[in-house]
Amino acid sequence: MKQYFRRIVIPAVFLLALGLIFLPMFLDGEEPAQTPLTSRIPVPPAVPELAEPVQARPVILADTPAINVSEEQRAVADPAQPWREIPLLDAQGLPRGWSLRLGQFSDAEQAQQMLERLLAAGYRAYIRRRQAESGASSLVLAGPWLVRETALDYQAALAEELGISGAIVPYELPGF
Repeated sequence: MKQYFRRIVIPAVFLLALGLIFLPMFLDGEEPAQTPLTSRIPVPPAVPELAEPVQARPVILADTPAINVSEEQRAVADPAQPWREIPLLDAQGLPRGWSLRLGQFSDAEQAQQMLERLLAAGYRAYIRRRQAESGASSLVLAGPWLVRETALDYQAALAEELGISGAIVPYELPGF
């Protein structure tokens, strides 16, 4: 009897329960109620189409000398803006720049303190690390500037304001 109950009666009761649940849905005759969906996606903005840009490549002629500008042509109408001067080019065709070497320290902490002092006073300054036979050292430099006269002005200002005298040196690109 137990086997009969397990095989026949339990599945029959299960099917009868399923029929009682789903039969009214099929006999109702109405379509299933669906909630209307509203879209919350905004309308895409109207973007005007721009014309395709025309790319032009610069013309580089081989074996042409670097641009040499005379002193009169380099002069600026407003001396308060020396950065507008056209810089002189070095042998590699790069603009020649000038920096102020303000100190060389074997202790990186001392170099960092001097750098912070210069930055707090409003000067452009940086540290360049050097490796020599005697060990590593840190150079504290101010600048760079394209015009040597500007470097001279900053040298005088640093000597007057902070009591730091420095030497004007050519600016070197990092990694060279």
